[in-house]
Amino acid sequence: MNKWIAPLCMLLCFQAQATEYRFSYSELYSKLKYSLKEEYTAVGTGVYFVNPTTQLPCSVEKSWMEKEAHYETLSFPPSGKLPLPLDGNLKSANPLVYVHTDSTTQCDYSVALVANEPYALDIHSDYLEVVIPEFQLLLEDISGMFSSWFAPTISGITLEFIELETGEVMLSNNQTLPITGHRAHITLADLKDGVVATLPTSPSRIMPYIQQ
Repeated sequence: MNKWIAPLCMLLCFQAQATEYRFSYSELYSKLKYSLKEEYTAVGTGVYFVNPTTQLPCSVEKSWMEKEAHYETLSFPPSGKLPLPLDGNLKSANPLVYVHTDSTTQCDYSVALVANEPYALDIHSDYLEVVIPEFQLLLEDISGMFSSWFAPTISGITLEFIELETGEVMLSNNQTLPITGHRAHITLADLKDGVVATLPTSPSRIMPYIQQ
């Protein structure tokens, strides 16, 4: 795994044996509030529950919010992103948020930097020219005033494909980029001179990439 996965998860990844996770809404809101800032039009943060070995989404049996007599079910998408609505009134009410994962799987809970959906099958350089600077700014924003001085430079995007462990991303210049371990990386250098990357299927999520 890329050594910068930890910073890109806001240094907030941990393992848990339990099948039930419980959070206060305000706790989660503090980690996801960056998605509401006006300067981030293409990226944000998301809470994920993933297998620590494959880094693919865990099976979530059920999830919900509750506060006294109020109850709302949360339906997880295939990407494994917690579908938590961000709302000031909910923050004030501060309900509890519960997530039940498959009891046979040990999961990691993490907060990751992700591009906003929906994702196109064709990736152009102008898309990277928008998301890369926003990822960089978001990483530095999350890292804080002094930690941002040591934040790594984001040079591209990481595409995650739940259904594809291996494969290829086709480039319009007849070159290819490998999909390995369900992930492929695209940098601005790969798409110079108008080259377009065509994906074999829609990615489950798009995250930052730091070139080694």
